[in-house]
Amino acid sequence: MAVFLITFAIAWLAPLSLNAYTPTNQEYLIRHYTVADGLPVNSVNGMVQDDFGFLYMTTYDGLVRFDGYKFTTFTTGDTPGMQTNRIGGLLHASDNAIWLFNEDGSIVRKKNASFTTFSAPEIPGHANWLAQASDGRIWVSGSNGLAYFDSSAASFNQLTDSLLQSDVNVVGSGTNGDIFAISRSNGLIWRKDNETQLLLSIRDYPRLAGEVRSIRQFNDRHLWVVGSSMLKRYDLHSGALVQIPDADLEDTAFWNIDIDHLGRYILTANNGFYELIQQGASFELEKLPIKVNSGIIRDHIVLTGPDQESIFMGDDEVMIDGKVVLRVPSLKFGFLDKEGSLWVGSETQGLYQIRRSSIINITRDHIPGVHNVYSIIEDRDNHIWTCSLTDGITRISDNTYQNWNKEHPMLQSGDCRFLFEDTDGTIFAGLTTGRIWVYNQSGWSEYYLVNDDPENQMYVPRVMHRTQERLLFGNGNSLMALQNGKLALFNETYSRQLQAIQVIREDSRGTLFTGSSGNGVTRIVGEHITQYTAADGVLNSNNIRDIFLQSTDTLWVANENVGLNRLIIDSAGKFFPA
Repeated sequence: MAVFLITFAIAWLAPLSLNAYTPTNQEYLIRHYTVADGLPVNSVNGMVQDDFGFLYMTTYDGLVRFDGYKFTTFTTGDTPGMQTNRIGGLLHASDNAIWLFNEDGSIVRKKNASFTTFSAPEIPGHANWLAQASDGRIWVSGSNGLAYFDSSAASFNQLTDSLLQSDVNVVGSGTNGDIFAISRSNGLIWRKDNETQLLLSIRDYPRLAGEVRSIRQFNDRHLWVVGSSMLKRYDLHSGALVQIPDADLEDTAFWNIDIDHLGRYILTANNGFYELIQQGASFELEKLPIKVNSGIIRDHIVLTGPDQESIFMGDDEVMIDGKVVLRVPSLKFGFLDKEGSLWVGSETQGLYQIRRSSIINITRDHIPGVHNVYSIIEDRDNHIWTCSLTDGITRISDNTYQNWNKEHPMLQSGDCRFLFEDTDGTIFAGLTTGRIWVYNQSGWSEYYLVNDDPENQMYVPRVMHRTQERLLFGNGNSLMALQNGKLALFNETYSRQLQAIQVIREDSRGTLFTGSSGNGVTRIVGEHITQYTAADGVLNSNNIRDIFLQSTDTLWVANENVGLNRLIIDSAGKFFPA
């Protein structure tokens, strides 16, 4: 039997009802990192994670590494090979190198502990774009063309094709190692198998020169071109071009297009998020209810979580599966690490880590019927049972629950004090009426106890425990034992010391320890009883909430309102308070 400590805040339920519930209120833990935690500034531009698990983030005051405990900043003052601290973005390559995109138009390769800066003429002019193709090759576009990184020579090779000798702006990676690029002088260019092809000429589509923000390919056939007042789909097989849609885009600057885990095309823009819906040969845009009204160009703001959660980042809020989990101004980017944490960077507020909590708060919205829970157990069939002082007994099985309360024709009371599962799987419940109830497949029935002593009847049962052939009942009068169908005092001589028992524990040698409300702790070995109280200087209080047996000679005692005691006891029962 496993015992859980959990908090429910739930109200009444109809008697003997079997209902479905869905615990959708997933909780998230949020940690905020700022300069006080080691960041050089509170503005973070981007983040990646290397193959060793280190997180790297860029700022305008250096490159920052986070190892899970502390932040380390690499700057020109302490890092050979770095020539500027103003870093606008970064990329994690398939060979575990970290590439930095600098504000001054240079780029940096960090490989292991070595930093190397590349600038013109090593790269084609002022760097405009840094990308990795699907085959792992690193490409950089610049004011003088397009080049790729030769890892064997640790240098860049510039393409000599005439279409790529002028200013190249945006670069997009294709599905088969292809590269797509926008030349401000020539248009949309496709680089495939070392050959270059002009797809859309700048003379026919002049807006390609300065308004494209991203180029994406999700399948072998279609290429998406996204930009200010621009959304085009180019068919690589037929050469057909579709403008989507045809109007009402003048005030919209699209930044990127993604496919989420549901297969939906999601567009990010300066004024919101849009779902692109195909209706036959035409397309429609449907705006999503997430606030965006910012001129900040942001990337990686549509993500899919480790459990297929839909993640959207607005201007000042992070929404997961339709629920706002964080509100922070000037959000810049989102990043999911390998452990499933969502990292969110802000232009002014530092860095936030959002991770799913292992605790789900179950509220009255999910299981209306449990309130003031006093006991909770898990049975051998993995059902969770709760016992309420006001609303009876509830059994939770997967996504269903069943409740028995005082309106039940047999239970007669909703005031439950404890639950207990016996070794054969039988579930018992103790009610404040002094009755014990037992559960079987047909429901609850009273567990009739034969007691020949009218002066020692069961009074407010509080706990049960099985020790060998006897069932023990701790109640307001004394500790009682059921054996051979008869209920009697556990020990007539020490009945007063065993009153108001609230907890019973048994160690591996069969020694029993009881904790009471008013009489401290009692150790029982056969017929020999040793009592430990506050008067002996052993305990802080005689009102005991719980006992934990750490070993056969060490126990921890939880006192009501006055903390813990640890007792070390020898084989004779002599204590050594610690």
